[in-house]
Amino acid sequence: MSRWVWSIAACVLVGSLAGARGEGRPAEDAEVARLIRQLGSEDFDEREKASRRLEEIGGPAWGALRRAAEHDKDAEVRGRAAEIVRTLRPRLFGPVRTLTGHNGQVNCLSVSADGKRVLSGGMDGTVRLWDLTTGEQIELVAEHGDTVAVWGAALSPDGKRALFALGMRQQNGEWVSCDDNDIRLWDLEKHRFIRLLRGHTDDVRNLAFTADGRHALSGARDRTIRLWDLETGAEVRRFEGHTGLIRFSVLSPDERQILSSSFDESIRLWDVETGEELSRFGENGADVLGVAFLPDGRSAVSGGADKMLRLWDLATGREVRRFEGHTSVIWPVAASPDGRFLLSAGGMRNRTRVFYQPSGDDQDVRLWDAVTGEEVHHYEGHTGCILCVRFTPDGQVLSAASDGTIRLWNMGLSAAKPGK
Repeated sequence: MSRWVWSIAACVLVGSLAGARGEGRPAEDAEVARLIRQLGSEDFDEREKASRRLEEIGGPAWGALRRAAEHDKDAEVRGRAAEIVRTLRPRLFGPVRTLTGHNGQVNCLSVSADGKRVLSGGMDGTVRLWDLTTGEQIELVAEHGDTVAVWGAALSPDGKRALFALGMRQQNGEWVSCDDNDIRLWDLEKHRFIRLLRGHTDDVRNLAFTADGRHALSGARDRTIRLWDLETGAEVRRFEGHTGLIRFSVLSPDERQILSSSFDESIRLWDVETGEELSRFGENGADVLGVAFLPDGRSAVSGGADKMLRLWDLATGREVRRFEGHTSVIWPVAASPDGRFLLSAGGMRNRTRVFYQPSGDDQDVRLWDAVTGEEVHHYEGHTGCILCVRFTPDGQVLSAASDGTIRLWNMGLSAAKPGK
């Protein structure tokens, strides 16, 4: 592709992201800019009015306020903008609650379509169902003992069924591959096992339901991705080509494509109907761990062992933007339902042989502006590596799993998915 054609493609992608972000609203942007200038007015009452109005605007003014607090030439503007930022921060990004109960690292999270329930699995061998409104544990779905880990768990869109799989087991004090590679389908209303999905030959690392709840997607250490019929338990299609452990696989918003990330240092795009590999990219000499579609289905975000968060144009496989700031391996990533923001988290150091180990630092969740590449906020509280991050479907709350806890925070800048 010639350079000028690529430049046009990149502009189109950035334009689509800007549209999702709400840019193109000059009246609102102009008001914020005017009010920030007014913070430096010689008239005290004018400065006070501007401060109060910017606090009322809140989230839409956040980015401009942060920039003014750090870079404005007027010391009065910097000081007042910084004060407003301090006032807004707990309102926009404050903690909601912490879910406690796991006795060890939490490896996976899945949120119901209505945002009211979350399913989690961890190194303590348990799968737990939580009420996000109250923070209470609704059900201990499965308990296998702390010598077996759960790496994959998914909650059906209606919140009535769960999928989970065991991922590793302890042997002589070390974690090794598990002999049980079956996926379990569980009825949460009747509290009973439904069926097994059998076929993977090594640890299952991630699971997901389709939107209609009739099929499931799995990715495993056996280097395959599989699509399952949940009514029969039969494997519908297999996606093969990766030469390393598949860390994550995810369906596109229209469920016609799959993205996968792997220890073979690549991201691959697949056709759901045919099983064909459509493209391969992201080969930067480092394992790719987290990957997610943006809501437009035309772009994706990834994170990996090179400590970089990257935004991709799926039509070309080109990197559009990178987000720098992490000092450890990036494990999970997510995109907000409106496509305006990205999440990433770390806390792991580069692997030796097969395994990654906790790094002891960089244990925050970072929120990024998808258009500008700026870090918007970082959420603190976890004391271990973070292996999963999620937005609720309305984009107003985010969750992260780590040190035996699941923490929920406000995300006061995001809007609901279009049409919701």
